[in-house]
Amino acid sequence: MRNSRTIRVVFAAVVIALPSMASAQTLRNNLTQRIDTFDSYNTSPVGQLIDLAQTLGVSVGIEWLDIPDEKSSPPVHLRKTTLRNVLQRILAPYPGYSFDLTNGVIHVFSTALVRDKKNFLNIRFAQFRLERVNLFQASYELTNALRDVIQPRSGYGGGTGYGRNPSTGFDVRNINLFAKNSTARTILDLIAAKQGNALWVVRLKQNQMMDNGRFYAQTVSTVSKEAAPDFHWEFIPLKDLKK
Repeated sequence: MRNSRTIRVVFAAVVIALPSMASAQTLRNNLTQRIDTFDSYNTSPVGQLIDLAQTLGVSVGIEWLDIPDEKSSPPVHLRKTTLRNVLQRILAPYPGYSFDLTNGVIHVFSTALVRDKKNFLNIRFAQFRLERVNLFQASYELTNALRDVIQPRSGYGGGTGYGRNPSTGFDVRNINLFAKNSTARTILDLIAAKQGNALWVVRLKQNQMMDNGRFYAQTVSTVSKEAAPDFHWEFIPLKDLKK
């Protein structure tokens, strides 16, 4: 069975004074990190969050509620501020969202859905293990684990289909993790952090259920309103590794 995850290559055009490698590492653990300049002209909040993550090279998990006719985001222009303030400015026009820093990943989420049992990201696994896999295989294994929650099976045929992409590094087998008593949300965080060049996005459709009838549907992409046929998220690269 081929992997149904969309792993998208998107590199944002955004202006910022880039930090050093040491500073970028500090960002992973400090929301008070100083930022000299940040400008984003993206018209969506998810797009602005992706701009921020890609520009700073910081792993982010975005859990967004898909709503009809969502208002456009105003441009963001900030000077001599902190990472926390940038996040607050991006989210300010959208009440009901918050963020935290967990597992080395900045997690942006809807407070109304973060504990909702119909949100598949709250599915909890007794344990989940990955050994020397790439991002495609990691997604495939997590998808199968989620399917087992609905209908346990003895196994799944096939595997993942992917081509080598040196721009993202997503084909590199650099992911090893063992998680106990962890949610799907936490596992996505860990996969992104271990991979080192990825952020993840899930857009939830609260007004539509998946075919299994137990969980809210997800959109097929960050820019689409169409519901995905299965559990769905997107991994997006933080940077082009060939540049």
